[in-house]
Amino acid sequence: MLTIRHSTSRMLSVAVGLLVLVCGSACTPQAGTTGRQESALGADALDLLTNSGDHPARSRVLELAEEKLVERCMAARGQVYWPVTPPPVTGSDEERTVDLPRRRAKGFGLTDESRPPRAGPNDRQPVFQLALFGNARRYEQLELPNGSVLSYPTSGCVAESRAALYGDARRWARVDSIPQVLNNTLREQIGDAPELARARSGWLSCMTASGYPYPDPDAAVDDLSRAYRQNGGSASLRRREIAVATADGECALRVHVPSTELALRRDRAESLPATRRRELNDLGAAHCAAYRRAQPMVGEIAHAQPCRSS
Repeated sequence: MLTIRHSTSRMLSVAVGLLVLVCGSACTPQAGTTGRQESALGADALDLLTNSGDHPARSRVLELAEEKLVERCMAARGQVYWPVTPPPVTGSDEERTVDLPRRRAKGFGLTDESRPPRAGPNDRQPVFQLALFGNARRYEQLELPNGSVLSYPTSGCVAESRAALYGDARRWARVDSIPQVLNNTLREQIGDAPELARARSGWLSCMTASGYPYPDPDAAVDDLSRAYRQNGGSASLRRREIAVATADGECALRVHVPSTELALRRDRAESLPATRRRELNDLGAAHCAAYRRAQPMVGEIAHAQPCRSS
């Protein structure tokens, strides 16, 4: 399932086709290089694809800049917009994946309100929505590699802010969604890897020793969700959810399930078709260019490492 990362997307809808790649001169190997060398994934593209390394911190800078641009744009249209401030990016890739502080506070998040936070005092009004997302008849669609379709605005403050950072709204849509789809493909490909099987076996032993002998995390979530449906959200069930989610995270960290899975995805990335690798390099360059535009807008609010392709 496609997970759309946050970037002024509190109220964006995602529908579900096939990306037709059109290669320009960037798809032609340069003299003195082989096709394989020319299409090798660069460091920034690999981080973008796997949402790891320095990419999350740079993405936070872009989110902050986008929110600032949207706030200014909405003010110019007579609307009050409440920008979102994404939390700082801390810890290792593995620690961020598990997010133990959130688990200790909210468990798996099974009882969290699904309604997005308010975007402004008048965000339910049509005039606010029109200013933010523009005319619904001007939405465009992007066909993705897995057969899904992303619908995104091309007018309104969200589209204008993304265009200011990325050059145009379609480039934002490609950078934001295509790597996620390909990353999910990598997840499917490594599902039966021996290294991952060993890590999961260690997780199972750890969970059993903790008193929660679930065969996998999905089974734990399913069991707790079923209990909520049958018994309601009692305080004791809420405590159990937090305990199971915390044990799940602690066991995953102890036997390094997330870092094993990430290493396998990063290794498997070079097996993607050459056209996809070239496309990812282009998208990585576009993300880095947008990041460089965003930096002056946020100043000392956020810190991130420069792109290695800079």
